[in-house]
Amino acid sequence: KGRDEARDTVALLLKRLGDRYTRYVYPEEYLRLAAATVGDARYVAGAGIQLVDDEENQKVVIVDIEPGAPGDQAGLRPGDEIVSVQGENVKSAARSAALLRGEA
Repeated sequence: KGRDEARDTVALLLKRLGDRYTRYVYPEEYLRLAAATVGDARYVAGAGIQLVDDEENQKVVIVDIEPGAPGDQAGLRPGDEIVSVQGENVKSAARSAALLRGEA
């Protein structure tokens, strides 16, 4: 129990910094994210969004959006699922990013 309380305290302290790029990642979440990422972490698509593969649910999910970028202006939000890009059903962050960048 003490370890969980310590982790929660660190998470709260980091959240209070108000920096959207700084947060505590719990070990379970880290393992899930590490398993879901390919290459150098997250795919950054041309729309200013960061995508990851949610392998457990076989989805491509937005995890971050650059403020003012096209994705932000279009109303996309973290947690949104990418189902298709340019009419193609997508099952991977790599393919989604390539299509969004026009590389496919």
